[in-house]
Amino acid sequence: MNQFRHLFMGLILVLVSTACGTDSATESASKTPVILISLDTCRADRLGFMGSKNPNSPALDYLARQSVVFTDCITQSSNTGPSHRSLFTGMFPMRHRHAMGSYVRSPFSMAELLKESGYSTGAFTGGGFVAGKLGFSEGFDTYVDRDERLSEQYRRGLQTILPQAEAWYQQQQNENNPFFMFLHTYDIHCPYWPTEPYQKRYGDWYKGDADLQQMCGQDDFKEFLGGDIDNDDLNYLNAMYDAGIAMTDELLGRFLAMLEKDGVLDQALIIVVSDHGENLGEHRYIGHNTMWEEQLQVPLLVRFPGGKYAGTRIPDPVMLVDVLPTVLDYLGVASPEGIQ
Repeated sequence: MNQFRHLFMGLILVLVSTACGTDSATESASKTPVILISLDTCRADRLGFMGSKNPNSPALDYLARQSVVFTDCITQSSNTGPSHRSLFTGMFPMRHRHAMGSYVRSPFSMAELLKESGYSTGAFTGGGFVAGKLGFSEGFDTYVDRDERLSEQYRRGLQTILPQAEAWYQQQQNENNPFFMFLHTYDIHCPYWPTEPYQKRYGDWYKGDADLQQMCGQDDFKEFLGGDIDNDDLNYLNAMYDAGIAMTDELLGRFLAMLEKDGVLDQALIIVVSDHGENLGEHRYIGHNTMWEEQLQVPLLVRFPGGKYAGTRIPDPVMLVDVLPTVLDYLGVASPEGIQ
Protein backbone atom coordinates (compact mmCIF):
# COMPACT_ATOMS: atom_id res chain seq x y z
CA MET A 1 0.00 0.00 0.00
CA ASN A 2 1.59 3.28 -1.06
CA GLN A 3 1.60 6.62 0.74
CA PHE A 4 -1.62 7.86 -0.89
CA ARG A 5 -3.56 4.84 0.31
CA HIS A 6 -2.13 5.15 3.84
CA LEU A 7 -3.31 8.76 3.98
CA PHE A 8 -6.68 8.05 2.45
CA MET A 9 -7.34 4.90 4.47
CA GLY A 10 -6.66 6.80 7.69
CA LEU A 11 -9.60 9.02 6.82
CA ILE A 12 -11.73 6.05 5.80
CA LEU A 13 -11.13 4.20 9.08
CA VAL A 14 -12.37 7.22 11.02
CA LEU A 15 -15.45 7.42 8.80
CA VAL A 16 -16.18 3.71 9.20
CA SER A 17 -15.77 3.88 12.98
CA THR A 18 -18.39 6.63 13.20
CA ALA A 19 -20.88 5.08 10.76
CA CYS A 20 -24.39 5.34 12.16
CA GLY A 21 -27.03 2.65 12.47
CA THR A 22 -26.65 -1.09 12.92
CA ASP A 23 -25.36 -1.96 9.44
CA SER A 24 -21.80 -3.14 9.13
CA ALA A 25 -19.29 -0.68 7.67
CA THR A 26 -19.12 -2.65 4.44
CA GLU A 27 -22.91 -2.77 4.09
CA SER A 28 -23.11 0.97 4.72
CA ALA A 29 -20.38 1.84 2.23
CA SER A 30 -21.71 -0.57 -0.38
CA LYS A 31 -24.83 1.58 -0.72
CA THR A 32 -22.79 4.70 -1.44
CA PRO A 33 -23.32 6.24 -4.89
CA VAL A 34 -20.01 6.89 -6.63
CA ILE A 35 -19.61 9.81 -9.05
CA LEU A 36 -16.32 10.24 -10.91
CA ILE A 37 -15.93 13.49 -12.87
CA SER A 38 -13.05 13.93 -15.32
CA LEU A 39 -12.28 17.44 -16.57
CA ASP A 40 -10.18 16.62 -19.61
CA THR A 41 -7.11 18.88 -20.00
CA CYS A 42 -7.75 20.90 -16.83
CA ARG A 43 -4.63 22.34 -15.23
CA ALA A 44 -4.56 22.28 -11.45
CA ASP A 45 -3.36 25.87 -11.14
CA ARG A 46 -6.27 27.33 -13.13
CA LEU A 47 -8.89 26.42 -10.51
CA GLY A 48 -9.70 28.62 -7.54
CA PHE A 49 -9.33 25.89 -4.94
CA MET A 50 -5.86 25.19 -6.31
CA GLY A 51 -4.71 28.79 -6.07
CA SER A 52 -5.94 30.53 -9.22
CA LYS A 53 -6.96 34.15 -8.74
CA ASN A 54 -9.39 33.97 -11.68
CA PRO A 55 -13.00 33.69 -10.46
CA ASN A 56 -13.85 31.01 -13.01
CA SER A 57 -14.62 27.94 -10.84
CA PRO A 58 -17.06 28.95 -8.04
CA ALA A 59 -19.04 25.68 -8.12
CA LEU A 60 -15.94 23.50 -7.93
CA ASP A 61 -14.49 25.79 -5.25
CA TYR A 62 -17.70 25.33 -3.25
CA LEU A 63 -17.43 21.56 -3.63
CA ALA A 64 -13.75 21.67 -2.67
CA ARG A 65 -14.59 23.37 0.62
CA GLN A 66 -16.69 20.29 1.45
CA SER A 67 -13.98 17.88 0.31
CA VAL A 68 -10.51 16.51 0.83
CA VAL A 69 -8.21 18.26 -1.65
CA PHE A 70 -4.94 16.65 -2.74
CA THR A 71 -2.70 19.53 -3.74
CA ASP A 72 0.08 17.51 -5.41
CA CYS A 73 -1.56 14.95 -7.70
CA ILE A 74 0.40 13.66 -10.69
CA THR A 75 -1.07 11.97 -13.73
CA GLN A 76 0.42 8.79 -15.19
CA SER A 77 0.32 10.19 -18.73
CA SER A 78 -0.18 13.50 -20.51
CA ASN A 79 -2.34 11.64 -23.05
CA THR A 80 -6.07 11.20 -22.55
CA GLY A 81 -6.38 7.48 -23.28
CA PRO A 82 -3.50 6.08 -21.21
CA SER A 83 -4.26 8.43 -18.33
CA HIS A 84 -7.90 7.39 -18.09
CA ARG A 85 -6.92 3.75 -18.39
CA SER A 86 -4.64 4.19 -15.36
CA LEU A 87 -7.49 5.91 -13.53
CA PHE A 88 -9.88 3.02 -14.24
CA THR A 89 -7.46 0.12 -13.66
CA GLY A 90 -5.02 1.29 -11.00
CA MET A 91 -2.20 0.30 -13.36
CA PHE A 92 0.70 2.24 -14.81
CA PRO A 93 0.78 2.56 -18.62
CA MET A 94 3.59 0.02 -18.94
CA ARG A 95 1.25 -2.53 -17.34
CA HIS A 96 -2.06 -1.74 -19.02
CA ARG A 97 -0.38 -0.95 -22.40
CA HIS A 98 -3.14 1.34 -23.64
CA ALA A 99 -1.83 3.61 -26.39
CA MET A 100 -3.63 6.60 -27.88
CA GLY A 101 -6.41 5.51 -30.19
CA SER A 102 -5.84 1.79 -29.66
CA TYR A 103 -7.93 -0.93 -28.04
CA VAL A 104 -6.37 -3.08 -25.36
CA ARG A 105 -8.55 -5.31 -23.19
CA SER A 106 -7.90 -4.72 -19.49
CA PRO A 107 -8.30 -7.59 -17.02
CA PHE A 108 -10.56 -5.36 -14.90
CA SER A 109 -11.80 -1.79 -14.57
CA MET A 110 -13.54 0.34 -11.97
CA ALA A 111 -16.88 -0.09 -13.74
CA GLU A 112 -16.54 -3.87 -14.01
CA LEU A 113 -15.60 -4.26 -10.36
CA LEU A 114 -18.45 -2.08 -9.13
CA LYS A 115 -20.94 -3.76 -11.46
CA GLU A 116 -19.92 -7.12 -10.02
CA SER A 117 -20.62 -5.63 -6.58
CA GLY A 118 -24.20 -4.77 -7.50
CA TYR A 119 -23.87 -1.25 -8.88
CA SER A 120 -25.66 0.12 -11.92
CA THR A 121 -22.97 1.72 -14.07
CA GLY A 122 -23.31 4.62 -16.49
CA ALA A 123 -20.79 6.76 -18.38
CA PHE A 124 -21.45 10.01 -20.21
CA THR A 125 -18.41 11.18 -22.14
CA GLY A 126 -17.08 13.34 -24.93
CA GLY A 127 -15.91 10.22 -26.76
CA GLY A 128 -12.74 10.67 -28.77
CA PHE A 129 -9.86 9.03 -26.93
CA VAL A 130 -12.25 7.68 -24.27
CA ALA A 131 -14.69 6.26 -26.82
CA GLY A 132 -16.43 3.03 -25.93
CA LYS A 133 -14.92 1.28 -28.95
CA LEU A 134 -11.46 1.76 -27.40
CA GLY A 135 -12.42 -0.41 -24.45
CA PHE A 136 -13.62 2.22 -22.03
CA SER A 137 -17.19 0.91 -22.12
CA GLU A 138 -16.14 -2.33 -20.40
CA GLY A 139 -18.30 -2.81 -17.32
CA PHE A 140 -20.76 -0.02 -18.08
CA ASP A 141 -24.45 -0.80 -18.49
CA THR A 142 -24.79 2.51 -20.33
CA TYR A 143 -21.97 4.24 -22.21
CA VAL A 144 -22.69 7.48 -24.06
CA ASP A 145 -20.17 8.83 -26.57
CA ARG A 146 -20.30 12.09 -28.48
CA ASP A 147 -23.17 12.57 -30.91
CA GLU A 148 -21.49 12.90 -34.32
CA ARG A 149 -24.60 14.60 -35.73
CA LEU A 150 -23.80 17.71 -33.71
CA SER A 151 -21.12 20.30 -34.39
CA GLU A 152 -17.71 19.75 -32.82
CA GLN A 153 -18.37 22.56 -30.35
CA TYR A 154 -21.42 20.83 -28.87
CA ARG A 155 -20.95 17.10 -29.36
CA ARG A 156 -18.01 16.76 -26.98
CA GLY A 157 -19.25 18.84 -24.04
CA LEU A 158 -21.46 18.90 -20.98
CA GLN A 159 -24.31 20.74 -22.70
CA THR A 160 -25.03 17.55 -24.63
CA ILE A 161 -23.86 15.01 -22.06
CA LEU A 162 -25.52 16.26 -18.87
CA PRO A 163 -29.19 15.91 -19.93
CA GLN A 164 -28.53 12.24 -20.73
CA ALA A 165 -26.62 11.76 -17.48
CA GLU A 166 -29.41 13.38 -15.48
CA ALA A 167 -32.06 11.17 -17.10
CA TRP A 168 -30.02 8.06 -16.27
CA TYR A 169 -29.48 9.28 -12.71
CA GLN A 170 -33.21 9.83 -12.23
CA GLN A 171 -33.87 6.29 -13.43
CA GLN A 172 -31.46 4.91 -10.83
CA GLN A 173 -33.14 7.02 -8.16
CA ASN A 174 -36.59 5.81 -9.17
CA GLU A 175 -35.42 2.19 -9.07
CA ASN A 176 -33.43 2.70 -5.85
CA ASN A 177 -30.26 1.36 -7.47
CA PRO A 178 -26.79 1.95 -6.08
CA PHE A 179 -24.94 3.55 -8.97
CA PHE A 180 -21.54 4.47 -10.34
CA MET A 181 -21.55 7.41 -12.76
CA PHE A 182 -18.59 8.56 -14.85
CA LEU A 183 -18.82 12.07 -16.32
CA HIS A 184 -16.21 13.28 -18.80
CA THR A 185 -15.98 16.48 -20.82
CA TYR A 186 -13.67 18.06 -23.42
CA ASP A 187 -15.05 21.57 -22.85
CA ILE A 188 -11.64 22.75 -21.57
CA HIS A 189 -9.63 20.94 -24.27
CA CYS A 190 -8.15 22.66 -27.32
CA PRO A 191 -9.24 24.29 -29.58
CA TYR A 192 -10.46 26.25 -26.51
CA TRP A 193 -13.88 26.74 -28.01
CA PRO A 194 -16.49 27.68 -25.40
CA THR A 195 -19.95 28.72 -26.49
CA GLU A 196 -20.57 32.33 -27.49
CA PRO A 197 -21.68 33.76 -24.12
CA TYR A 198 -18.40 32.65 -22.55
CA GLN A 199 -16.37 33.81 -25.54
CA LYS A 200 -17.84 37.28 -25.09
CA ARG A 201 -17.46 37.29 -21.32
CA TYR A 202 -13.77 36.39 -21.44
CA GLY A 203 -12.61 37.58 -24.86
CA ASP A 204 -14.75 40.49 -26.00
CA TRP A 205 -11.66 42.71 -25.81
CA TYR A 206 -9.80 40.71 -28.48
CA LYS A 207 -9.57 42.22 -31.98
CA GLY A 208 -7.16 39.75 -33.59
CA ASP A 209 -7.78 36.75 -35.83
CA ALA A 210 -5.68 33.95 -34.30
CA ASP A 211 -6.84 30.45 -35.25
CA LEU A 212 -6.79 28.64 -31.91
CA GLN A 213 -7.29 25.27 -33.57
CA GLN A 214 -4.10 25.77 -35.57
CA MET A 215 -2.22 26.91 -32.49
CA CYS A 216 -3.01 23.70 -30.60
CA GLY A 217 -0.15 21.25 -30.48
CA GLN A 218 2.55 23.52 -31.86
CA ASP A 219 5.80 21.86 -30.82
CA ASP A 220 7.99 24.93 -31.12
CA PHE A 221 6.42 28.10 -29.86
CA LYS A 222 9.23 30.21 -31.34
CA GLU A 223 8.19 29.23 -34.85
CA PHE A 224 5.13 31.45 -34.69
CA LEU A 225 5.93 33.90 -31.88
CA GLY A 226 7.47 36.42 -34.23
CA GLY A 227 4.92 36.31 -37.02
CA ASP A 228 1.60 34.52 -36.69
CA ILE A 229 0.94 35.26 -33.02
CA ASP A 230 1.53 38.19 -30.68
CA ASN A 231 0.95 38.74 -26.97
CA ASP A 232 -2.70 39.61 -27.49
CA ASP A 233 -3.21 36.34 -29.37
CA LEU A 234 -1.59 34.39 -26.55
CA ASN A 235 -3.60 36.23 -23.91
CA TYR A 236 -6.75 35.46 -25.90
CA LEU A 237 -5.85 31.78 -26.02
CA ASN A 238 -5.44 31.77 -22.24
CA ALA A 239 -8.71 33.66 -21.84
CA MET A 240 -10.57 31.07 -23.92
CA TYR A 241 -9.02 28.28 -21.86
CA ASP A 242 -10.33 29.96 -18.70
CA ALA A 243 -13.69 30.48 -20.42
CA GLY A 244 -13.88 26.73 -21.00
CA ILE A 245 -13.29 26.17 -17.30
CA ALA A 246 -15.99 28.71 -16.44
CA MET A 247 -18.51 27.06 -18.76
CA THR A 248 -17.69 23.62 -17.38
CA ASP A 249 -17.96 24.89 -13.82
CA GLU A 250 -21.35 26.52 -14.38
CA LEU A 251 -22.80 23.39 -15.98
CA LEU A 252 -21.38 21.14 -13.27
CA GLY A 253 -22.74 23.54 -10.68
CA ARG A 254 -26.28 22.93 -11.93
CA PHE A 255 -25.71 19.17 -11.80
CA LEU A 256 -24.31 19.35 -8.27
CA ALA A 257 -27.23 21.56 -7.20
CA MET A 258 -29.62 18.87 -8.44
CA LEU A 259 -27.76 16.25 -6.39
CA GLU A 260 -27.87 18.52 -3.35
CA LYS A 261 -31.61 19.14 -3.73
CA ASP A 262 -32.22 15.38 -3.93
CA GLY A 263 -30.04 14.70 -0.89
CA VAL A 264 -27.67 12.59 -2.98
CA LEU A 265 -24.74 15.00 -2.69
CA ASP A 266 -24.46 14.10 0.99
CA GLN A 267 -24.84 10.38 0.31
CA ALA A 268 -22.32 10.04 -2.50
CA LEU A 269 -18.58 9.59 -2.82
CA ILE A 270 -17.68 12.26 -5.39
CA ILE A 271 -14.29 12.44 -7.08
CA VAL A 272 -13.24 15.28 -9.38
CA VAL A 273 -10.02 14.91 -11.34
CA SER A 274 -8.32 15.71 -14.63
CA ASP A 275 -6.47 13.32 -16.91
CA HIS A 276 -3.69 15.83 -17.65
CA GLY A 277 -3.04 19.55 -17.81
CA GLU A 278 -1.98 21.86 -20.62
CA ASN A 279 0.84 24.14 -21.66
CA LEU A 280 -0.47 27.56 -22.67
CA GLY A 281 2.69 29.20 -23.94
CA GLU A 282 5.07 28.09 -21.20
CA HIS A 283 8.26 26.48 -22.52
CA ARG A 284 7.26 27.78 -25.99
CA TYR A 285 4.56 25.11 -26.15
CA ILE A 286 0.79 24.97 -26.55
CA GLY A 287 -1.01 21.70 -25.88
CA HIS A 288 -0.03 18.49 -24.08
CA ASN A 289 1.64 15.10 -24.81
CA THR A 290 4.94 16.13 -23.18
CA MET A 291 6.34 15.95 -19.64
CA TRP A 292 6.16 19.56 -18.48
CA GLU A 293 4.81 20.12 -14.97
CA GLU A 294 1.88 22.16 -16.32
CA GLN A 295 0.67 18.96 -18.00
CA LEU A 296 1.45 16.43 -15.27
CA GLN A 297 0.00 18.14 -12.20
CA VAL A 298 -3.77 17.71 -12.04
CA PRO A 299 -6.56 18.57 -9.61
CA LEU A 300 -7.96 15.88 -7.34
CA LEU A 301 -10.70 16.35 -4.77
CA VAL A 302 -12.80 13.77 -2.95
CA ARG A 303 -16.07 14.64 -1.24
CA PHE A 304 -17.00 12.03 1.33
CA PRO A 305 -20.62 11.29 2.27
CA GLY A 306 -21.89 13.82 4.75
CA GLY A 307 -19.10 16.21 3.89
CA LYS A 308 -16.75 14.41 6.28
CA TYR A 309 -13.26 15.92 6.53
CA ALA A 310 -14.40 19.07 4.71
CA GLY A 311 -11.56 21.51 4.23
CA THR A 312 -8.77 18.95 4.58
CA ARG A 313 -5.84 19.65 2.26
CA ILE A 314 -3.17 16.97 1.81
CA PRO A 315 0.14 18.20 0.35
CA ASP A 316 1.78 14.77 0.06
CA PRO A 317 2.39 13.51 -3.52
CA VAL A 318 -0.36 11.26 -4.89
CA MET A 319 -1.17 9.75 -8.30
CA LEU A 320 -4.20 8.95 -10.44
CA VAL A 321 -3.26 5.28 -10.34
CA ASP A 322 -4.22 5.27 -6.63
CA VAL A 323 -7.84 6.30 -7.14
CA LEU A 324 -9.27 2.85 -7.99
CA PRO A 325 -7.80 0.91 -5.04
CA THR A 326 -8.85 3.69 -2.68
CA VAL A 327 -12.45 3.65 -3.94
CA LEU A 328 -12.55 -0.12 -3.61
CA ASP A 329 -11.15 0.03 -0.08
CA TYR A 330 -13.76 2.59 0.93
CA LEU A 331 -16.62 0.51 -0.48
CA GLY A 332 -15.31 -2.71 1.05
CA VAL A 333 -14.70 -4.27 -2.38
CA ALA A 334 -11.65 -6.51 -2.69
CA SER A 335 -8.89 -5.18 -4.95
CA PRO A 336 -8.02 -7.67 -7.71
CA GLU A 337 -4.52 -8.95 -8.24
CA GLY A 338 -2.63 -6.69 -10.62
CA ILE A 339 -3.55 -3.31 -9.18
CA GLN A 340 -0.38 -1.32 -8.68
